[in-house]
This record gives sequence, structure tokens and C-alpha cells, in this order.
Amino acid sequence: SDGSAEARLTTDTNKKHQDISKQKTIGAPVIVETLSEDLSLLSIPEVFKQREQTRAKNNVFDSSELHMSSMSEASVIVAESLNSNSSCSYNQENDTNVASSSKNRKLPKDKKQSYDCDTLTSPGKHLASIIKAKKPNICEGNSGSDVDNIQDNTLKMEASSCKETLLINQQPIRFYCLQNKVAVVMSKDAQFCFTGKLVAQVIYGAIEVYGYVITAQNNPMEIYSPRGYSNVSIKASEKFSQNVGSDIWVFLSKEGIYQNQENRLVDEIKQIKPGVTIVLLSNLENKLTRFLHVFYPFKLFPEIKNVPYHSWIDTKRAERILQSNLYVDNHACKEIIVDPRVAQEVADKILTRWNANEWSCTLIAGGKSVGKSTTMRYLINSLLPVSKMVVLLDVDPGQTECTPAGCISYSLIEQPLMGPNFTHLKTPVFQVYIGDVNVSRCITRYIESIKMLVDKLSSCPILSRLPIVINTMGFSQGIGWDIILFTIKLIRPSFVVQIMSEKPKNNYIGYLSKEV
Repeated sequence: SDGSAEARLTTDTNKKHQDISKQKTIGAPVIVETLSEDLSLLSIPEVFKQREQTRAKNNVFDSSELHMSSMSEASVIVAESLNSNSSCSYNQENDTNVASSSKNRKLPKDKKQSYDCDTLTSPGKHLASIIKAKKPNICEGNSGSDVDNIQDNTLKMEASSCKETLLINQQPIRFYCLQNKVAVVMSKDAQFCFTGKLVAQVIYGAIEVYGYVITAQNNPMEIYSPRGYSNVSIKASEKFSQNVGSDIWVFLSKEGIYQNQENRLVDEIKQIKPGVTIVLLSNLENKLTRFLHVFYPFKLFPEIKNVPYHSWIDTKRAERILQSNLYVDNHACKEIIVDPRVAQEVADKILTRWNANEWSCTLIAGGKSVGKSTTMRYLINSLLPVSKMVVLLDVDPGQTECTPAGCISYSLIEQPLMGPNFTHLKTPVFQVYIGDVNVSRCITRYIESIKMLVDKLSSCPILSRLPIVINTMGFSQGIGWDIILFTIKLIRPSFVVQIMSEKPKNNYIGYLSKEV
């Protein structure tokens, strides 16, 4: 019994004293622990004692920590490394051989364990104490090169951030995602296309869509660009006066963006230059879009689901908010192309006659799929900012613009046409139902209906003095040539715009003229 008691005493003594000389990882910080609160028999070597030259934390020295090593209570000592080339910090994930006697200690899994030579902690009754280092500190004895390296790394990070910001600012179009909207900053002459449905509100500068110039003075504009049609483009326009500006911060404050905030969008707006355009875009939801979503079998508009996290200036995040596909590079989309002479030469001639209070009527003709309807919308939108109202005389019963198929009519257009025909259906001023979409089966009724429309329009002293745009059929072959000639003879247009196709079968057999 005496022998077993002596052996037990020897074992307890060995547990009380940790042989520091057997520590293998001399080049790393060392943790000295004891399983007892009584350290009277423990002699700590001089090299492992904490020095008082500890770096101030938040410029304040803690005297209790500086003199902790001289106190006769249990403590965890983090000693300076004997290897001058080794780092003063230690990460437990990189070395599992240090402090093997602390196997029974349990730490939270979601926190990394790290030790630093600038921190000294005294445990109370329990010795499982963790010292965390949130920032890399500098230990005494290290050369000034560590400070220089940290400063160099900081300068490199700042330079990299400045370079990234400069590259983003050099892009012609920048997207900034807000809560439910996207702020788009467009440089001079920049443009992008999209597939979807948007509400656009200009808060600085102007944009041109479908030939119509939208400024900050306009109400938010609904724009449709469905699948199966050419993509609508939004282009920064110079057709506006810089003096007719708006208070940008009034619009942005409604979206939670204020002038005193510090972010990239605010900085860019503060440095805004003439020629730059800022637009607020949002997803368009109304009765028409909901009806098409429920009852129309073909999905005309994209449905973009949640995507992995993207930066608030990433185009992918903007697409998710707007539920539209954005194409900054025009080669990636099928853009609507209209001859610029339509908005320049033709529109100017129409407005000249309108200002002179003369009969100002333009007929657009061509074969199938040559872009008559698009050109017609483009021309009407170009006239609206000046004339405020335009009369649309629609004599195409197969693909009507504002009414159901099988009818010919004339309508008063007061708002720009920002999409295909089904997006702007309205009650016409006068309409005739001819009963068929194939004119070849009802030629006489078709001609008589056109004559009735023209007589009705000519007899109105107000509408007859407005700019008039005529949309015709794409019936160009066979008797279609005779029908278009008779239509021109009845209406007597001021101008005839004939659109030619690369395919001969889509063209008339000859050139049209206003004089027949």
C-alpha cells in the first residue's frame, strides 16, 4: 500500500509539472498550462516570461496585464518565439502539435482559434482560456520592415481599389442596384438593348427610345420589348437643354439615396458632367402583363429567378430586379434598326407643312416584314414632342395597330408608342369593320371603306390639320400593286415612304409616288 501511494504521488507530481524542455515546437509561441491552481512548485524559465514592453491597445496600456507574469496565480503564458524569423502569431489550424495537453478543452466550432504575443489573459478557476487576435500586431524585437510591409500592402490594396473604381467609371454604362429599382448612369452616346418590360424615369439628361426623347420633365414611361420582336434600345440623347434639369436628389431620396451618404453612386452624381444621363428603371407590372402571364401560352417576357449573390453594380443583379435581359454589347442582341432619315428629313418636312396649316400626310408602304409598323411608330414618336398629337390612319386589316383585326380606322395618338401593337390598344376616333383580314376576298368593300375613312377625316377641321401617318398592308404581289395605287389616289398623301427589302418577292414591281 505504501508503494502504491508513493507511485500515485509521483504520478500526481508529474501532472503538476510540465517539462518545458521537451517542447518540440520552439519556433512557435508556447502555451504553458497546469492542471492545478497551485503554481508554487512551478518554476517558469526566464525566456518564457512575458515582457512588459507590450504594444498598447487603442493607445492605452493595461498595467494589470503588463505585470501579470509576476503574480502567483495560474495563468496562460504566451512567450516570445526563440526564432527571430518566425511570426509572432500562431494559428491552431496550422499546427496540431502545440499544447497537446489541452485535448479535453472544447472550443466553439464557428470561431477560429488564434494566439498573439500582444495579449495576456488570466483565467480564474478554469484554465481553458483562448486569446484572440483580431488584427496583426507588431512584437518587440521585430524589425521595421514588418511595418513597411503592412504599409506597402495597404497602399497596394488602395491602388487596386482605385484602379477598379476607375475602370468602372470608364465604362459607358454603369448599373447601380437599389431596393426595387436600378439607377443607370450613361455616358454620352451610350446605349443598351433589353428584352422584357421596364418603367423608365429620367432624372438627369435625356434618353431616346423608339424615336421618342424622354427627359426629366416627362412622366415615367412604360417600355415593352417582348420576345419574338427586335430588341428595343435605350440611348443617351443630346436633344435636351442642360438648363432644363431636375433636382436629382429629390428623386433619389425617395429611393433611400441621400447626398450625405458615402458610396460610388453618390460620388459619381456629385461629379456629374454635361452629356451624362441618369435613368431610374423598374420592373413593369400592370393588367396587361398579368393577363399575358396567365392566359397567353407563349412567355413573351423573361422570368429571371434568384441568382447567387452579385455586387450591387453587377448587371446580373440588375436583371434580377428588372426581370429583363440587358445587353450592353449591341452585337449580342437583335436591335431595332430604323433609317435615321425618318426622324430627320421626313419628320422635318411633315412639321413644316403642319406649321403652315397645310394637309400634312405621310404614307408608309412596303412588302411583308420590311419594318413598316416599326417605322410608323418611330415617325409618330418623332412628331409628338412638337405637334403633341398625331393621327394614325391604319388601313392594314391583317395587322392592325390600335384596334382588333379585320378593321380599318383612324386614331388620335397623344402618347408615344413604346411597344408592339398589343401594348397600346385604344378606342379609335372612327372605325370600319370589313369582315376579313384577306383583302383579296373583299376588295370592293376594302376600297369603299378607305374612301369612307378619308372623307370622314377630311371633314374634321381639327384632325385634318394634324400630322397624319398612314400604315398600309404588306400585300405587294399581284393585285396588291393595284390596291396600293388606288389607296394613294384616294388619300392624296403629301409624302410616300417606300421601304425596300433584299428579297425581291417582298417588294412592289415598281417605285411609288404621291402622284398617281
